[in-house]
Amino acid sequence: MRRILAPVAVVIAAVLLMRAGHPRESVPLWPGARYTRQDRDRAIRRGLEFIYTQVATQPKYFYDWGHDLLTAFYNIAATSSDRELSRIAWNMGHERAREWLRLNRKLPDQLDSVWFTDLVFGMDSAERLGVSDPELRRKLTEAAAHFSAQDLWLFDPVVEAPPADIPRLCRKCGRQNVRGAKVCSHCNAPLQMRGRYDVFMDALITSYTGDIAGIRLGAPYAAVLKWAPAMRPYPSLGPTNEDEYYEGVYAATHLIYTYNHYSKFRVSSDCFPQEYQYLKSNLRIAAEQKDAETMGEYLDSLRVRNDPGRSAHPCRFRLPALLTEPGRQLGRPERPGSLRPLSPHMDGY
Repeated sequence: MRRILAPVAVVIAAVLLMRAGHPRESVPLWPGARYTRQDRDRAIRRGLEFIYTQVATQPKYFYDWGHDLLTAFYNIAATSSDRELSRIAWNMGHERAREWLRLNRKLPDQLDSVWFTDLVFGMDSAERLGVSDPELRRKLTEAAAHFSAQDLWLFDPVVEAPPADIPRLCRKCGRQNVRGAKVCSHCNAPLQMRGRYDVFMDALITSYTGDIAGIRLGAPYAAVLKWAPAMRPYPSLGPTNEDEYYEGVYAATHLIYTYNHYSKFRVSSDCFPQEYQYLKSNLRIAAEQKDAETMGEYLDSLRVRNDPGRSAHPCRFRLPALLTEPGRQLGRPERPGSLRPLSPHMDGY
């Protein structure tokens, strides 16, 4: 499952709150608040610096999460209205993108589906941060022909909805077993099944990234997106379904994330009404539990919904059009490298 590192998600959510503006005088976050917007902005910069120095530049973390970290730096740089924060995130991401490409120019001899998708994620983010390697892109484009939707997800969204019979990795030996398996074929340990919302979210993120990167990852994004109606209604939190509930929340937020290019533009108020109502009605739970990561998911998703009468990206979630013209349903974000750093030097953070 491709859920971003929790500390990174919290910083991105905080960045979203900065879009309203940056007054020079001290302004409380809300009437009577203990902290000001300036306090918040300084805290976000400290958080971003921590992510860079304590996570992104540490080899043991960067090896496993480098592709996600590049995406985080790019998203902050591309969506923050704070030009200084945008510059800092860009420079951090640009430097890390150069290192990521240095480490990943040569494909491993045994390239599995997980490693392959991570490489496409990383390459796409590196290109958006102004660092490219045409030879790596060529190799990954060729490798894509060897990985089907079944290889990536154990189901094909072209012909079926996200299923509920895909086993999780074996807790004992780490193996991925075939669909429907109840016992690990390698070590005989009992297996647990992934929830269909978890499967849906994974397929949304992966297919979206493949479409944007120009390298097919399993299936077109439109083939996954068309199953959104089949995922409704989303689960309510009960005493025995905590995992399913949170997987439902993350599926709903990532449906919105991928559709609007991770907060690049507002979404028309008539688009995804069931998802917005679901998130709005469950926001209270994250607040009561002081769940910063999930609260960030809510804020990212709810704040991009446009008020009626204001200009917004039109809702094109119309299945016939999606299936016949999938390439026209999503306006591409900036072309790789089109966003430039405000300064070529990594200073001032």
